[in-house]
Amino acid sequence: MYNFSVITEKIHFDNHSYNSYGIKASKDGEVLLTFSHITFKEKTIIKFAELCNEHQISPVHFEDILENFLSDFETL
Repeated sequence: MYNFSVITEKIHFDNHSYNSYGIKASKDGEVLLTFSHITFKEKTIIKFAELCNEHQISPVHFEDILENFLSDFETL
């Protein structure tokens, strides 16, 4: 079973710190892929990870799904 989880990284810009969120996919404890700096919106990336888990998105198709998400993530 695939597990998609949110990763958080700090970005420093113009004397400010911001949280940047990405996704990590794993299976049986082995990390299959990591995509950093997808969005600054925590609630949105959490929902996206939940949907990936719910539908058990294959890592083979994840890049296409991520591209679609980035094109229209305001609908989440």
